[in-house]
Amino acid sequence: MIGSHTPSNKPSLPKGLDIHFVVTAAELGVWEFDLKTNQLYLDERCRYLLGIAQENPISYDQLLQFIQPDDRTQMNQALLGALNSQSGGHYEVTFRTQGANDSLVRTVRLQGRGQLTPEDQTVQLVGVAQELAQQLPAHKPADRQPLALGNPPAALELFDTVPAMIFYLDAQQRYRSYNEGFRNWFGVSESEAIGQTVREFLGEVAYQKAEPHLAIAYGGQPERYELLAPSRMKVERWLSIVYIPHKNALGEVIGLVVHATDITTNKQTEQALRQSEARFRSLVEEAPVATCLFVGRNLVIDIANEPMITFLGQGRSILNQSIRDVLTDSDADQAAVALLDGVFSSGESYVRTGAPARLTLNGLPGTYYFDLSLKPLRNEDGEVYAVLETAVDITGQEIARQVVEEREATLQSIFDLAELGSYSIEVATGRMTKSIRVAQWYGLPEVTDVATSFSVIGEPDRQRVSQVYTDAFQPGATGFYQVEYTVVSATSGQSRVLRTNGQVKWDSAGLAVRVDGSVLDITGQRALQVALEEQVRQRTEELTTLNAALAISNEELAALNQKLAETNGLLSRSNDNLQTFAYIASHDLQEPLRKIQQFGDLLKTRYAEGEEGVYLERMQSAASRMSTLIKDLLNYSRMATQPDARTLVSLPTIVDQVLTTLEFTIQETGAQIRLGSLPTLRGDATQLGQLFQNLLANALKFRRADTIPVIEVRAQPVAATDLPAGINPSRVALQYYCIEVADNGIGFDEKYVDRIFQVFQRLHGKSEYGGTGIGLAICEKVVANHGGAITATSQLGQGATFTIYLPA
Repeated sequence: MIGSHTPSNKPSLPKGLDIHFVVTAAELGVWEFDLKTNQLYLDERCRYLLGIAQENPISYDQLLQFIQPDDRTQMNQALLGALNSQSGGHYEVTFRTQGANDSLVRTVRLQGRGQLTPEDQTVQLVGVAQELAQQLPAHKPADRQPLALGNPPAALELFDTVPAMIFYLDAQQRYRSYNEGFRNWFGVSESEAIGQTVREFLGEVAYQKAEPHLAIAYGGQPERYELLAPSRMKVERWLSIVYIPHKNALGEVIGLVVHATDITTNKQTEQALRQSEARFRSLVEEAPVATCLFVGRNLVIDIANEPMITFLGQGRSILNQSIRDVLTDSDADQAAVALLDGVFSSGESYVRTGAPARLTLNGLPGTYYFDLSLKPLRNEDGEVYAVLETAVDITGQEIARQVVEEREATLQSIFDLAELGSYSIEVATGRMTKSIRVAQWYGLPEVTDVATSFSVIGEPDRQRVSQVYTDAFQPGATGFYQVEYTVVSATSGQSRVLRTNGQVKWDSAGLAVRVDGSVLDITGQRALQVALEEQVRQRTEELTTLNAALAISNEELAALNQKLAETNGLLSRSNDNLQTFAYIASHDLQEPLRKIQQFGDLLKTRYAEGEEGVYLERMQSAASRMSTLIKDLLNYSRMATQPDARTLVSLPTIVDQVLTTLEFTIQETGAQIRLGSLPTLRGDATQLGQLFQNLLANALKFRRADTIPVIEVRAQPVAATDLPAGINPSRVALQYYCIEVADNGIGFDEKYVDRIFQVFQRLHGKSEYGGTGIGLAICEKVVANHGGAITATSQLGQGATFTIYLPA
C-alpha cells in the first residue's frame, strides 16, 4: 500500500485537506496492483476512464480486455520494466481503451511506483490514471470512493507520478505543498517555495496575469484559464490552469487546489491547423478557376472564390449558406444540389467535361460550358465532411469545337451528295485516315498506314500510282496530283475504278506535313462488259472458295460425329457408374450404418449414464450425420441419372406439399410464409419438390435469433432478351419464369455466391447450423436439369434472395 512507504521530508498537505478532494480536483483516478495475488483495485474514476463496470478487484488479464489490442504489448513491457530492480519500481504507460462497457475510446496514461522488498523486488504497484484525450465532458460522480491513500506525504508521492503541476495555496495565497511536476517546472527544491506568496514567488508581472483568476477562485468559484508562461528552461510554454476552492465546514474558502497542465503541443497543433486552413482558403480564393468548398451534410458554402461567386450570380451573401437555399429556381438547380448530395453521401468523386449550364455572366444570359470536378474531402476517421468543387470555363473552346463539327458536317453532306470519299495522310508517320466510304471501298479500317492502303491497288496500277504520289513531293511541284486506278476490296474482293485527287501541304520551313484528298468511284463509267466479266470471274472464285470450304466442313462434320459417338459412350458408362454408386449408397453403405446405430441403441441401454453414454451418443450422432450425407449424395447423383419424366407440374401444389412437410418447423419458429402467384410448367415433380424443400428449409434454418422469419415465394415471366447479365440458362427459350425465394435471415457475403452451389461447401460450422453442404448443389442440379439457371443475392444480416429462371 502507498501508506506503507517510509515518510519522506517533503512538505505535508495542509491539515484538514481531503486527499479525495485533491484527486477529484485533478480529475485523477487511483489504482493499486498486488503482484502477489495478481489483483487490481480501481477507484471509480479509474473504472470510468477504462470503461469498466465490474467491481473490485479484477485480474490483470481482465484489465487487458478493456485496452486496444495494439496497445497491450506496451502495457506488458511497461509492467516488466517496473519489475526490473534497476528501474526503482517506476511505472508509466499510455494506451487507448476499448470502450467495452460505455462505447467510448479514450487515451489514458497510468503512472505509479512500486513497493520494494529488502531484496529490491517489486511486490506492489500504486499510482494514478489521467485522461489525455477526453472523448466526452468529464464525469465527476458525487459518491466516488477513493482507495486508501495513507498519510499525506505518501499522497504527495502519488501526485509526483502525475504529468502535471499540482500544488496547494492557503487563504493568504502562500504555497503549502507541491508535487514533482511543480519542482521541475520552476526548478525549485522540495521546500524552497513553501511559505512564499504567489506574488513573491512569481513576481509582479506574472502575478498580474494570475490575480483576476485567483480572485474568482478565492471568491468560491472554480476557475479555469490558459496562460503563456516560462518554464525553468526559460522557454515560453502554454499552461491550462484550474483553481478548485477548498472550503471548510462553514463554506469559507481556506485554500486552493491548483492543477496546471502543459498544453503547448495542443496549442501548436491548433495554430498549425489555423495556418493550414488559412493557406487552404488563400489557395481557393486565389485559384484561377472557380472553386468552392461545401461543408457538412447541409452543404454549407464555407469558401468560394470570386469566379465561383460570379457563376452563382448572387454575390458574397451566399457564404455560410446552404447550397440548398441558394439554388432553388429551376430543375437544373435541383439537379446540381442532388449531384453534390450524391458525392457527399457516396464518397465518390464526380468529373465531367463540357457540362452545360444556363447562366448570366457579365449581364449576358446564355449557355456556358465547364469542366466540372466534385471531390469528397475526408477527416482523419475517413468520414466525408465536405465537397470541393472546381469548374473551369471552357465555353470558348466548346463553341469553337461545335463550329468545327458543324463545318465538318456540312462538308460531309456535300461529299455524301456527290458520293465522294476523303482521306488525309500524315507525312511524317505515314498514317492514312480514310472516310467511311473510302474505307469500305478499300475493305480496310479507317486508319492504316500508306503501304497497307497501296496494297489493295491492282497490281498493274500500283507502280504507276506510287510514282504519281512521289512526284507530288518533288521540288518545284505544286503538290497537286490526280490519278485513276483499280482497287480490289480487302474484305469483299470487289474491284472498283477510283479517281483520286490530292494536295500536299507544307509548313513554313517548306517541309511536307500532310496530304488531303478526295476519291470518286468511276466504276460505272467503264464499259459494262468489262464490269460483267469481272463480276463473273469474282463469282467463279467465290464458288470455288465455297466448295473448298464445304468439303472442309463435311470432313469436320464427320469428325464431330465420331467424337459425339465417343462422348455418348463415355456418358453411358458414366451413368452406369452413377447407378452403381446409387445402389452402393442406398444399400451397401447404409447397411453398416444401420448396424452401428442398432448396436449403439443396445449399448445405450447398458451404459446409459457416465462417460460411456456420452461416447455412445456422439457415435450415434456421427452415424446419423453419415447416413444423412449418404442420402444427400444419393439424391444429388439421381439428379443426373434419373430418366426425363417431364409433365405439367403445378408449382402451387408443389410448394403446398413442401410446406406441409416443414409444418412442424414453421410452427416452432413462428415463420410467416407469403406466397405469390406461381405458374404451372413442364418438369419433374419430384425434383422440383426437392428444389423448393431445400430452399425453404434453408430459409428456416438460417434465421436470425431475434427476428420472426418471413419468407416470400413469388414469380413473374421475363423475356429471354431481358435476362440479367451473367444469367445463362442451360436451355434456350423465348420466355422464362423468374421465381424468387426471399427471407430475412442471417444472409451471407456475396463474394461466396458461386461457392454456395458447390458440393460440400459450407459457410458455417456444423456446431452453428446442421447440414451436409449438398442442399444448394442439388438445387443447382435440379434447375440445370430443367434448362434454367439459379443465382442468389444477399447482405450479411439482411437476408438472402435465391432467384431461379426456368423455361416457360
